[in-house]
Amino acid sequence: MPTRQKILSIFLANILFFQLFFIPPKSNARYPSPPPLGPIIQAHRLYSGLYRLS
Repeated sequence: MPTRQKILSIFLANILFFQLFFIPPKSNARYPSPPPLGPIIQAHRLYSGLYRLS
């Protein structure tokens, strides 16, 4: 099923994307700054739109 494989790859890319934003760098580990939620929410909407298309 190519659609299931596409959804799994999008899901894995989504996890990696969220890890990039939510894991703070080691220099800021003591005082982590909050991640920018605007681009994350927009990307989440983009991914959910891709889910509906597939």
